[in-house]
Amino acid sequence: MKSRRYSLLVVFALVVVSCAGGESSGSTTTDGSSAAGSETIIALGDSIFEYNSLQGDSIPEVIGRELGTPILNAARSSAHFSNSDSTAAEGLDIRDQYQEGDWEWVVIVGGGNDYRDNCGCGECDTHIDELISADGSSGEIPDFVRELLTGETQVMFVGYYEVPSDANFGFDLCGDEVMEHNARLALMGEAIDGVWFVSAGDVVSADNRTAYAEDRVHPSVTGSRLVGEYIAAAIASIETN
Repeated sequence: MKSRRYSLLVVFALVVVSCAGGESSGSTTTDGSSAAGSETIIALGDSIFEYNSLQGDSIPEVIGRELGTPILNAARSSAHFSNSDSTAAEGLDIRDQYQEGDWEWVVIVGGGNDYRDNCGCGECDTHIDELISADGSSGEIPDFVRELLTGETQVMFVGYYEVPSDANFGFDLCGDEVMEHNARLALMGEAIDGVWFVSAGDVVSADNRTAYAEDRVHPSVTGSRLVGEYIAAAIASIETN
């Protein structure tokens, strides 16, 4: 029986303000070969998925190239799962990025901005519990992914890589929260059929500077390619087993 805790690579969406040359706004379609409207995968999240899109090397774009599959990348910088009415109205709710479609996969990264902005990556126990319970079975994230599991759709939730001690934008304080977030997401992948979890930490670590952009939060082009290739390998392996 296949395990839903897929120990491959992938990086999750800590986010931040747009960095010059690093991101674009709005949804993009990519795989380099197929027309818009034929996408079978949608990517949701924050700037981790949006970053490097100006170069054509965002993580979803890499996934599309590797799989030869068109992907709709709906991720936006600074997006959260838990939002005030004002931020939700600005389009920064990850759940609102979802668009109805005959999706084979929904690939998601997110949660880091919630911990940074809502509790400063300090006293975050309540915020973590609201997003995902200790056993991974309840909370805003599990509730959302269950709604996505219609027909043959599967969900790939991507866990964060290590947050370096010199990360910018306040994320240097978020290491413990990210690790707990990942641990709970892994349990969610075991608890909910059709949901898979992959950890970027399997292939990206703080001592690998080439995988990070200069801000030490977002992936470099190299990091995006590593992560995208690994997610694609995970999806391909799941589909053939």
